Amino acid sequence: MRLLHFADLHLGVESYGYPDPGTGHNSRLLDFLKALDSVVDFALHGDIDLVLFCGDAYRRGHSVDPTEQKEFAMRMIRLATGGVPVFLVVGNHDIPKARGKASTVDIFTTLQVENVYVASRPGIHRVHTRRGELSIMALPWLSRGAMLGREDMRGLTMEEVDGQFRERLRNIIETCATEAAHSAGSGQAAPAILAAHIAVMEAKLGSEREFILGSDPAMPVADLARPPFSYVALGHYHRSQTIGRQSIPAVYAGSLQGVDFSDEGMDKGFYEVEIEEDALALRQAQGGARFTFHPLPSRPFLTLEMEMDSHAPPMEALRHLMESRRSQIEGAIVRTRISGADREMVPEREVVRILREDFGAYYALPPTLSTRARPTRLGATTSDQGLSPLEALKLYLEQKQTSPERLQELLDYGRRLVEEEEASPAG
Repeated sequence: MRLLHFADLHLGVESYGYPDPGTGHNSRLLDFLKALDSVVDFALHGDIDLVLFCGDAYRRGHSVDPTEQKEFAMRMIRLATGGVPVFLVVGNHDIPKARGKASTVDIFTTLQVENVYVASRPGIHRVHTRRGELSIMALPWLSRGAMLGREDMRGLTMEEVDGQFRERLRNIIETCATEAAHSAGSGQAAPAILAAHIAVMEAKLGSEREFILGSDPAMPVADLARPPFSYVALGHYHRSQTIGRQSIPAVYAGSLQGVDFSDEGMDKGFYEVEIEEDALALRQAQGGARFTFHPLPSRPFLTLEMEMDSHAPPMEALRHLMESRRSQIEGAIVRTRISGADREMVPEREVVRILREDFGAYYALPPTLSTRARPTRLGATTSDQGLSPLEALKLYLEQKQTSPERLQELLDYGRRLVEEEEASPAG
C-alpha cells in the first residue's frame, strides 16, 4: 500500500509577497498552490492509494479567506474524484479561537464529500483503498485550554497542567492502539498507522517558531512510535525530519514551502510511504514502513552577509556582492545583513529596486544594519497587521529586548490567561 504524507500547507501566508497582476492573488499564495498542485499530480499519476494530510491547511483558522478555501477544496476534490482517498487531520491553525465552532476542513464532512475523511477528534478510522483497508489512528490537535477550565486544574502550575495534558494524550493513544491491535488479532488484520498534529520532544523546530506563541506541551516520541503502528505521520513542525525508533519511524513531513528565513537552506516536499498490506508481511517487516522524501521546487530564502570597509562605497560593494551571487538571487526571497555602515549609506529603496529590477529577486526585506533600528510603534503595527493579543505581546517584548527566558515565561503566562478566558462559559 502506497501513501502520500504531507502537512503544514498554511495557505494565507503572504509574507514577502505582492499582488500578482495576472490573477490579483498574493504572489505567495500562488507559490503555495503550485506546491500543492505538485502533490496532487504526484498522487494521481504515481500509483498512490491514499493522501494523508497531517494538519494546518491555512495560516489562520479564525479568518480564512474564501478564495483560499475554494482553492484548497478544488484540489482535494480533484484527488477524491480521481480515485485517491484523502484523509485530513485537523491542525492547530485549522481550529477557530472560539470553542464549539467548526474547523476549517469540517465542510467536507458536512457536504459528505465522497473519498474525503476528516479527523477532528481522536479515534480509529477504517479507510478503504484500492489495495485494501488501512487503519488510521488519528490524533488531531488538542488544546490544553479546555483542561484549564476544569475545576481540578485550578491552582496548578503550567508544568503540572502540561503533565496532566500529556497523561490524557497517553491514555487516548493507548486506548486506540489496543483497539487496533485487537482488530488485528480477531482476524480483521489491516496495516495500522498513527497520524497526528502534535509537538514531539525530540524534534527540531523550523519556521513554525513564527507561529508558536509560548510553548506547546510536547510528547516523547516513544509514546507515539509503538505497536501496532507501522508508521507515524506527523504535522506541526515545518522541518522535514525522521525521529523515533528505527522499526517504527515517526516522520514530520514539514511544510510544502518556506515560510520565513528560518527555512533558509531547507528542502521542502512530501513523503511517499510504502506499507505491507497483509499481516504476515507486516510481521516479517517487523512493523516498519519504507518511506522516501520527494523535494519540491520552492522559492528559496537567501541572506546576503557583507562587512563594509573603507575601500569601496557601500552601495558599490553591495552591488558587486549581488553580481557574484546572481544565480542564487534570481527567484529568491533575499535579505541583506550589512555591518560597518550607517543606514543612510545604504538606502533601503535603492536596495529593493536593485534586487527586484536588476536581479529579478522576488522580494527583499529592508537591510539589517549593525546599528539598532528604531522600534516600530506597537499600536501602528498591531493595527496594520491585525495581530492577536499574544502576537502583540510577543512583538512588544521583542522590541523591549526581553531575554529569551523571560520572554518565554511571559508568553506562557499570557497564553494561559487567553486559554482560561476561552475555556470559561462566557467565552
